[in-house]
Amino acid sequence: MIKYICKYTPLELIRAMGLRAEMPNEEVQDFGQADALIHPSICSHAKQLLSSFLSSGACEEGCGECHTDGLILTNCCDSIRRVGDICELDGELRGRFSVRKMLDLPQDGSPASVSHYEEELERLLSAFSSGAESHGGVPETAGSSQQAERQAQPSIAGFDRKILISEWKKSAEFWKACLRDPSPAIGLLGARAGDGLIAMLESCMPIRVMDLTCGGLRSLPEMPLGIEEADDRTLLQAYAKALLSQLPCMRMKDVSRRKELYRENFRGMIYHTVRFCDFYAFEYAELMKEAKVPVLKLESDYTDQNSGQLSTRLEAFLESLESRKSLKMAMHEEDPACRTETGQNAVRNTEETERGMTDREKRYYIGIDSGSTTTNAAALDQTGRVIASKIIRTGVSAAQAAEKALSQVLEELQADRSEIAYICATGYGRDFIPFADGSRTEISCHAKGAYFNHPSVRTIIDIGGQDSKVICLDDSGKVLNFIMNDKCAAGTGRFLEMMASTLQMYLSEMSQVGLEWKQDLTISSVCTVFAESEVVSLVAQNKDIQDIVHALNKAVASRVVSMARRAKSTGPYMMTGGVARNAGVRGEIERMLGEKLYVPEMPDLTGAAGAALFAMEITQA
Repeated sequence: MIKYICKYTPLELIRAMGLRAEMPNEEVQDFGQADALIHPSICSHAKQLLSSFLSSGACEEGCGECHTDGLILTNCCDSIRRVGDICELDGELRGRFSVRKMLDLPQDGSPASVSHYEEELERLLSAFSSGAESHGGVPETAGSSQQAERQAQPSIAGFDRKILISEWKKSAEFWKACLRDPSPAIGLLGARAGDGLIAMLESCMPIRVMDLTCGGLRSLPEMPLGIEEADDRTLLQAYAKALLSQLPCMRMKDVSRRKELYRENFRGMIYHTVRFCDFYAFEYAELMKEAKVPVLKLESDYTDQNSGQLSTRLEAFLESLESRKSLKMAMHEEDPACRTETGQNAVRNTEETERGMTDREKRYYIGIDSGSTTTNAAALDQTGRVIASKIIRTGVSAAQAAEKALSQVLEELQADRSEIAYICATGYGRDFIPFADGSRTEISCHAKGAYFNHPSVRTIIDIGGQDSKVICLDDSGKVLNFIMNDKCAAGTGRFLEMMASTLQMYLSEMSQVGLEWKQDLTISSVCTVFAESEVVSLVAQNKDIQDIVHALNKAVASRVVSMARRAKSTGPYMMTGGVARNAGVRGEIERMLGEKLYVPEMPDLTGAAGAALFAMEITQA
């Protein structure tokens, strides 16, 4: 088995050598082993590769099961070069691969580059024919004597030319078939995505997902006429040219052909980047100018720890697509499990209809926002007016908190569940509320609730317990764009809770203390741990508490205002979520934006009210 990482790897040639190739692309649980070998802030893909190589299994020397046939890397960037160095120098990794080869990949398809890459392919053949470890590491330079020796040989040993030709044809036909496929698709572009993320995409999206990342579809062109009858060297050179003629990755000199990826049959595009990878940060800005369909930017770090946030982003993207009606129809036809109404609720509705009670005759529509800190419930009557609501602590169980919130709302209404037409769940715990009839992401629900409350709003700033969001709306209240914070508590309600604890204050007290201050201090907005250390240091310096709280308010405001600017937000602005009650944070956001924030009377309930509005829409449709 050959491990490889790059679409420019000669997979057809590897098969023609009688070998199998595999791309190690699975997410890992953590980078504990990799961080011992490489800097923690290096590209996450590089660390994923090292973690994958280290976990591939080790056993007693000579058993034949603790190594693969070989490793083929391409010198795409400094991170991959560093991975190659480690695989050469680390004893454990060195023993895993009988052959280690770093292909010197040209940056264009010029005749000189094609000739050079053809020489690299010959060296690859030689390396795997001999199994010599001297061929690992940085590729050797071809000398004049070596060139003369190659030119004297009429054929090249080590591969079956018939298999190479057959595999080349298959790859070219596969790419051609992808281009010819007229069916609608979601395009996945940018940097390579892990297997788990791709599987999540395919299960979430109701239409096919086309993987056009640097680790996805290979775009090999068709064979030139007459090449099948050519000698081995001419065949290999044509093959090298074909490899370099693929749609370029971002490390190539000329990337203008990448615009071919912006396909007409895409209903939407997802642009993926890998944490600490710079190559694909620039293309996204260009894509946003060119794209005629909604675009979602995702960043992942090749671990399986952030699936919840990724799922929320993907679901919100699906909800915001311009063609979402047709997409949802397709989804309902293809996957009954994805239907808005659960099977359990369908049975309940059928039984109640048989008793003479229809959804239209029921009196209440319930929205439940299951957040990390609080669970909020809102009930609407048939006019769309909020007539009851509850906010309780979520605690350790999202389901139990939702049950409690619903019971308290029903108690306030002096009603029972038979009078509920529909329950819509939202928030991070929306999928864990068994009695909910359906769910929507908090992105859509906040948009729905905010627009209903104040139709002039064009940007929502929502700061909750564990995340913060900026949601941009169009004139009709539809989500145009949104940004969520990454896996970090900085700029969230949890950040303020931790700082209040450090300062031995109540959170409600902290919301007022920083309104009057004297010294303009600055505290890091990048990391909660760093910020806490800075607060402790400022306390030790006898800095005034009001000045420290003001600095914390600035840190939170700076974080969300940066998000708003990245989202290209415009006013009028609304602030929702529990932190909207904090006058200090609110004032700093207004100062930095230069805009007034509209704050609802109950900012915590915006998501729950939006979910209840969705419940009403679904029932009355």
